[in-house]
Parts: sequence; structure tokens; C-alpha cells
Amino acid sequence: MFSETHYALNGDLRVAYRASPEGARDIVFIPNWFTCCEHLPEIPSLHGWVEAMTSLGRLIFFDQPGTGASDPITPGALPTLEQWADSITAVLDDLGSREAVLIAIDGAFATAVLFAATHPSRTTALVVLEGYA
Repeated sequence: MFSETHYALNGDLRVAYRASPEGARDIVFIPNWFTCCEHLPEIPSLHGWVEAMTSLGRLIFFDQPGTGASDPITPGALPTLEQWADSITAVLDDLGSREAVLIAIDGAFATAVLFAATHPSRTTALVVLEGYA
């Protein structure tokens, strides 16, 4: 159901992502630091949620630089919050997406909120799971 892993450029770092087939809207799952886009769609306990989300649109999983299948980062040179938000832009641009619903989990709220605040025309909605923003 999901594409093979593709890569979008965020500066000079490659951001790994996978997407389900196109749908009525784009839905981007904003990751925290310990996710991997190559495994998330395959986790059995998430199958029901993934199926529900893909019934609403194209579900996009990606890995921030330094995590999962994305390029590693140099120790001591952690990306800024702005660079993490730019990863969302890079993935949407690579997919040719104009706007998306953002779904953020604990540890990813700041990235999602910053993207939504700085790119309101590209943010259809912001959904916060398992916490508060």
C-alpha cells in the first residue's frame, strides 16, 4: 500500500519518506525522534489507524534528519526547530502537495506548530495526539 522509501532534500540532507496512494487530501504524520518511516506503516498495532487514515487521504510518513532512514547528522550539529519544520516543506514539495493535514504526536508538537504558524496556506488542519500543544 505504501510507496518505497523516497528522499526529499532539506538543505543538503536527504529526508526519507513513504506515502500511500493519493487521496482526497494529504495527511502528514509529524514524527518525533524515534520513528522510522520504513517501519511505521508495517507495525501490526497501527494497521487499523493506518487504514482509517488512508481512507481519508494520502498518508505520508517521514523521518527527520538524523533519525530513521534519513541522512545522519553530525554530532554536535543538531538541526534547529526551523530545519525540522523545513523537512515538512521538503517532503510536501517533493510530492507536489500544496497543503496537508498535520498529525503530531508527543515530541513533535513544536515542529508541527511552527510549520502551521509559518505556512498557514499549506496547513489544512493541525491534529495533536497524546498530549497538548
